[in-house]
Amino acid sequence: MFDSMMPDKSNSLDASINPSFAYGLNLEPTSDIYHIPLKNRAFIQAENASKNLTFSGDFSSYSNLLPPNLSLGSASTVSLNLGNNNSGDVAEKSSVDSLTGQVLSNELANAIVELALQSAYGYLKGLANDADFSNKMNLAFGNNWNGEVASKLVQDFGGGNLTALPGIEILPSAAINGANGAFASLTNTVYLSQEFIAQNAGNPQAITRVILEEIGHYIDSKVNVSDAAGEQGEIFAATVQGKTLSAGELLALKAEDDTATITLNEKAIQIEMDSTLGSARNIGNLSGTQTFSDFVGTADTNDFYRFTLNNNSNFSLNLNSLSGNGILELLDINGNLIQISINPKTYFPQVYSMSGVNTNDRLRLTANPVAVAPANWTFMVYMPGDDLEEFAIDDFLEMANVGSRNNVNVVVQLDRTAGYDNRFGDWTDTRRGIINTGSTPGLNWGTSIGEANMGDPNTLSNFVNWATTNYQANNYGLILWGHGDGRSIAYDDLTRDSITASELRGVLSGFSHRINLVGADSCLMGMTEFAHQIRNQTSVFVGSQELVPGTGFNYTTILSALTANSTMTAAQLGTTIVNRYGQDYADTGWNGFEETLSAINLGGMNNLSNALSQFATTFMNSSTLNDRSRLETHRANSSTFGDGDFPGYRDLGTLLSRVANDIGITASIRTAAQTALNAYNSAILGNYSSINGRGTGLSINFQQRGNAPTANYNNWSPSFAADTTWDEFLSWWGTA
Repeated sequence: MFDSMMPDKSNSLDASINPSFAYGLNLEPTSDIYHIPLKNRAFIQAENASKNLTFSGDFSSYSNLLPPNLSLGSASTVSLNLGNNNSGDVAEKSSVDSLTGQVLSNELANAIVELALQSAYGYLKGLANDADFSNKMNLAFGNNWNGEVASKLVQDFGGGNLTALPGIEILPSAAINGANGAFASLTNTVYLSQEFIAQNAGNPQAITRVILEEIGHYIDSKVNVSDAAGEQGEIFAATVQGKTLSAGELLALKAEDDTATITLNEKAIQIEMDSTLGSARNIGNLSGTQTFSDFVGTADTNDFYRFTLNNNSNFSLNLNSLSGNGILELLDINGNLIQISINPKTYFPQVYSMSGVNTNDRLRLTANPVAVAPANWTFMVYMPGDDLEEFAIDDFLEMANVGSRNNVNVVVQLDRTAGYDNRFGDWTDTRRGIINTGSTPGLNWGTSIGEANMGDPNTLSNFVNWATTNYQANNYGLILWGHGDGRSIAYDDLTRDSITASELRGVLSGFSHRINLVGADSCLMGMTEFAHQIRNQTSVFVGSQELVPGTGFNYTTILSALTANSTMTAAQLGTTIVNRYGQDYADTGWNGFEETLSAINLGGMNNLSNALSQFATTFMNSSTLNDRSRLETHRANSSTFGDGDFPGYRDLGTLLSRVANDIGITASIRTAAQTALNAYNSAILGNYSSINGRGTGLSINFQQRGNAPTANYNNWSPSFAADTTWDEFLSWWGTA
């Protein structure tokens, strides 16, 4: 329910009446009435937003612009009916934001933009006769702009020739990095946020300012060889509109970075944008109370802040010390106004000037975590993207198709790097955060931890500690994503570091709560040695004996199954991952890959390792030359993996089965092999192999007879070497 102190969505704070106003939130929204300021004290009110809507305010300036589906009930009221009309025209021509209740038909949006555009053209025409033209250009674009090009532009403006100006396209705010407006020289287009237009339906001058700002970016692209320093578009808009900027405002604007990279029509495009979520002041993780003082006014009209909540929290905003009128809003990561429960995610308070006045302000934020029942599962994915960045982003989006819901938390640590995939802001540090339905790995997602070495076990430990502390659950799953080679996992492409089986065991041992499932969305990790090393620290291990295609696990299908049945056990989740993998790659392969995946009951690893050790000892003590020759044949005929690059990796199930069923081998050896095979089969919870029988569950390192064991083999899994005689057997086999 809404807190009794809850103001309207955007709060018009008149300092002469109320110099301080608190914005308080708590859980579970139940109201369906929303208010959005249009012009001065005019409001749009949405009651049961899917049906009836009433616009109340001063619409006299729009009386000749209203589309047919809007009717003027009076000079100050416009009524719009959704869902109860017979023609269906309104539903097709209008859209409702279910969160904010904002409604704006396409016709009205275009009319409002046209009105604002004509106003912007008026300011541009005025430049032709502006005696202070050169000083204004210097102020916005520096001192090295091309005078000939600038003069031609201004002459065209003065003569009413505006054909060279960029086109205008209206897009969702999220498509332009949360900005109100943006300009891309590559497409020669100004992009306007449809949400911004809706919010300023009664204030076309606000839209005019943004259009002028983006035209300023366009002019900069024409008169300068390289982008002028800072937010030159905002400076241009202010000076063209006759506003005087203080030295402090100029300094702040010159220091801003207004660039970002977005993806439109599958093409990476660099944009310059107005004050936006992407440039928000990052408070970081908010716990307790923090206070910030700032200034908004005629030029620097918006102050954005960004904070992240790691826990469900009681949250309040307080804006005071106002010297003029101001507005306070709380936005979600997509720029939508919110007044719903404050769950763990990232939020953006926005403070902006009302009616063009200058005002100091002091923003006080308080977040106190509230106790919540643990989820059934927290699903953690550790992603060293680097040279696999394209696939990391795709898998992130697969997770976001489902997101955190139904007692399941989905949390990710993602490391990106330069030079591989420039989608979603092309950031290059390491970030962690929760994935909600519809999340994207853009500039505003998650919390940066700098550039982390993902191959360092301490980095993994910090992530798991963060995830299990902030997203508590009855069960935890950890997916290690990226490169693997059967010996170690989570390769960091920059540091060339990776996490060994022994290091992973140390990480998993460091928590009071058990990590119930560990999965490897990585190549070749379905190794007996690796599984043995972590057998006491987790219950289920999921890994592939074979190479794994870049597309890897299908997280949409996995999480769909988990959220549909969040009470499933670790064993059930493990077999679900295997089954979904088999469905995705059934009978087709992927670019020549032969896929395998298995879920292993690590509770059975001790029996398997003991039986395997007994088999090795029996063979060393009892084998004849014939037995050794036949074992080498069985080894050679057991599947190998890794496209020939790992000839020692052999399918253990096939090997044991062939020996146990070979009547030409000494009986005691066959018996030992059968005992080991029984233990092996008991440990396999689920198995998929695109070529039936090629991969039965686990591989083991077993080199050709007469060859020395792989160098440093005992370091792969120190506990396997200590607990079994397999390492002694491999040494013996090298001379047998």
